[in-house]
Amino acid sequence: MRKKVRCVLGHRYTKFMIGGTIVFLFEWLLTILLTELFYFNHNVAYVLSLLLGMLLLFCFHEKITFRVNYIQRSIMIKKFIWLYTGFYVVNWILVYLLSFKITYILSIPLITLLLSFIVYPINKKWVFEC
Repeated sequence: MRKKVRCVLGHRYTKFMIGGTIVFLFEWLLTILLTELFYFNHNVAYVLSLLLGMLLLFCFHEKITFRVNYIQRSIMIKKFIWLYTGFYVVNWILVYLLSFKITYILSIPLITLLLSFIVYPINKKWVFEC
């Protein structure tokens, strides 16, 4: 049992969650800032935040979470962009739909947290091939 817990909550997963949390907070706060202070539509603000977040997240996971070889970088970037484009489209659609029931400020963290459990194994096995 203990070994199983260690595999699930391993060192890389901890780094993945820390990086994801930092980037998520950036995206969330930027969305709120653009929406409340600059009067952007919250859907547009969220898309802009996600695009900036994708760049930050790739840099974090490449250098800190998975520490990969630079020879593979161009392939990894393509895979990462494909994965996160799909992830962010699903994320955005679910946030959009949930925003009709609860405020966007709450729907963003809820949907992002749920989807993060799916994205880690795909990042690990397919994008960064660890």
